[in-house]
Amino acid sequence: MTNLISAKLGKALALTWSLDLIYDDDVRLFGPNKNSPGTQLKSIIGIGFHVKF
Repeated sequence: MTNLISAKLGKALALTWSLDLIYDDDVRLFGPNKNSPGTQLKSIIGIGFHVKF
């Protein structure tokens, strides 16, 4: 599942935040013996500057 939030912070600045939730049964990284599947998170934050030429 992917979520994306965008916001304009004035005339020239913009902010984006992306959050990915991943559940992969093939990747076994969690649990006491490191052999249980689990939910993984990936978060990305971006700041942009808008300029007209």
